[in-house]
Amino acid sequence: MQRLLFALFVLAAGCAAPARAERKPIDPAAAKLLGDAAPVIAEADSVEAFLLLGEKAPAARSLQGYPVIETRTLSDEQRERVSALLVSPEGFTGMPPKLCEFHPFIALRFKKGTQETDVLLCFSCDERRVFFQNRMISEHIDFIRKDLVVLTKQLFPSNPDVKRLRETIK
Repeated sequence: MQRLLFALFVLAAGCAAPARAERKPIDPAAAKLLGDAAPVIAEADSVEAFLLLGEKAPAARSLQGYPVIETRTLSDEQRERVSALLVSPEGFTGMPPKLCEFHPFIALRFKKGTQETDVLLCFSCDERRVFFQNRMISEHIDFIRKDLVVLTKQLFPSNPDVKRLRETIK
C-alpha cells in the first residue's frame, strides 16, 4: 500500500511541474544562412543583452569592438521568444546587405554549453550581424524590428536613446 501511495505521489508531483515550452524548429533558411550558429541561437541556455555605444572605440569592456554601456540577462521567457524570432521565417528576407553604415545599438550573446554566438542589431539600417566561430553573417531585421524594439525597451527602459526607438521602419 505504501508503494502504491508513493507511486501516486511521484506521478502527481510530475504532472504538477510546469512544462517547458516546446521550441519551434529552426527555419530552413535560417539553418542554411547561419549554419552551426542556428542551434546555438535556437537552443541557447542563456542570453545576455548589451547596450552598445555604436561606434568602434577602445573601451574597458567591449563586444566585437563596440563599447558596452549596460548589460542585462534575459528571462527564460525573453530568451525563448528572441531565440525563436531570430531563427523564424520572418527573420530572414534573403535580401543582400544594405548599403548603410552599421552602428549596432544592441548586442545579444547566446550561450549553449561552451558555444557562444553574438548577434549585433543596428536599428538605423535595420540589419543584424551574427558572429560565430570567426565568421560574420549579415541579414535584415525589417520584418522582426518591432519585436526586437519591444524587447530592447523591456531590457533597458530607462535609457533615453532606447525610449526614442521606433517600432516601425523609417
